Amino acid sequence: MKMFKGNKELNKILSEARSTGWDVDTEEFDKGSDWIWIRDMKERFLQVKYNTCNGYFYVWNPSSDSPVATNLSENMDGVQWYDELLELFYESFEEPKNNIIQLSSQGKTIEEISKKVGVSVRKVKATIKEYKRNIEVLGPMGSCRLNKN
Repeated sequence: MKMFKGNKELNKILSEARSTGWDVDTEEFDKGSDWIWIRDMKERFLQVKYNTCNGYFYVWNPSSDSPVATNLSENMDGVQWYDELLELFYESFEEPKNNIIQLSSQGKTIEEISKKVGVSVRKVKATIKEYKRNIEVLGPMGSCRLNKN
């Protein structure tokens, strides 16, 4: 599973959504809500409600009465449209940071991670420290599945 360090800025989300074929609806947000909608009823046949504060999202297709996926739908990892949504809404850890965090969550030692990823022990320690600080600041849910394995 790809790891994320936090939510993207709203302007970046809106711009990227439009440029990748989503219709963007900020009507609720413009009236004071924390939510925006993105829709694509031409190719993806999906509509997504995204919370601009905590990064949660819910996905519907035209035939669903309830969401078919959310930001916590690990079973959807690897599904193209779902992975696109994760990339749209969340900032990724850059490589090799993503690999460092994954190996750390698997219980590997700092020295093992350093060898496997090909970076210094100091870089591994700094990356893990940054990751833990993000968890403390954003919390496990606001951090967009950072600590989910």
